[in-house]
Amino acid sequence: MADVADVSIELATEDDKHLPAYDHTYLSNICMCPTWGIIRYGQNKAMSEGGRAMALEAGSAAHEFFAAVRLLEVLDQGHTEHFDYHGKRIFGDGRWVAMRDFLELESVSLSKDTTDRLNFCLTALHTSGFYDDPRDKKRTLSSIEESCIAYFDKWPWGKRPVWIRNTEDPTTDIGVECAVHLVITYTLNDGTEFRLRYTGRADGLHHRSKTDSALVVHENKTGARIDKTWLDGMKMTHQITGYTAWATVFSGVPCDRAVVHGMVIPLPKSFDFGGILDEPIRRHEHHFHSWLEWILFGYQIDRQYIHNPLAAPKFTHSCTRYFRSCSFMPLCNSPREEQPDILHEMVIDEWDPLAESKA
Repeated sequence: MADVADVSIELATEDDKHLPAYDHTYLSNICMCPTWGIIRYGQNKAMSEGGRAMALEAGSAAHEFFAAVRLLEVLDQGHTEHFDYHGKRIFGDGRWVAMRDFLELESVSLSKDTTDRLNFCLTALHTSGFYDDPRDKKRTLSSIEESCIAYFDKWPWGKRPVWIRNTEDPTTDIGVECAVHLVITYTLNDGTEFRLRYTGRADGLHHRSKTDSALVVHENKTGARIDKTWLDGMKMTHQITGYTAWATVFSGVPCDRAVVHGMVIPLPKSFDFGGILDEPIRRHEHHFHSWLEWILFGYQIDRQYIHNPLAAPKFTHSCTRYFRSCSFMPLCNSPREEQPDILHEMVIDEWDPLAESKA
């Protein structure tokens, strides 16, 4: 990297909370349009009349199901106490009781019945807080459920053990819904130092197989279409690179592998892979260099404009991204003298990838 003499990466601590935090979504949106990214994710502001983000909500609800599937893997590995402790951590006591009821047999043993196990996972979905929107006929609770059942049926049970830091301690870290929280320090050739936090949430951290202990990051993605173009994007995305870098620091074991799980909502009526796809991905040294350069680029733009986002560049190619107008059009298209008032009237909509979901 030009002008960078050294880079170090370590796990964040409580003492690091004063450092500015960036995740893949925040940085990607800064690069998409600095005005949009800094206002939406740096200042956590949104237009008050904005509707529901159904794709995001549906994906979030499905991720509750994916977490439940991984917890069943922990149970199958014989770690009942880890299963219970982290089930409560992820879902909260009330939801966990409702889920756990499907696995109880005479209040002693745990059910191995496939229907009970599926209902356990579906309860995570049904209690996620997702509800239908009459304006969206595709992303409904029933369509998400149908896709999740297909995912459950295709999951390779017992073949990808979940990583567990300490099998004797149920409160130890396990590879289910992991908080990504790193501190990255850049030292420039002139001695200048930049320190920032890199955050996120990794869906899963597994061993490659029962006989191969190599670590593999697992990332779940949902979408209306998953095809070769989508897969090409996954081959390069900095999100996967960041998670493998985190896994190496977090576990103390080198990790350069990932598996991306794609799930289509709703399931396609005719599709080669039935709407469920697993794609293995490798990361090499040049991927990590690019990831670190990208973070520094986004950080420098953010620091330049975070206190005056209206002065940030407006990348107008992004005004109609994803076949819809940007919600900030009323702000950016207004006269300059009116923009501060519009910015002030926008609502706060917090974005925190480290927040635990117990809806």
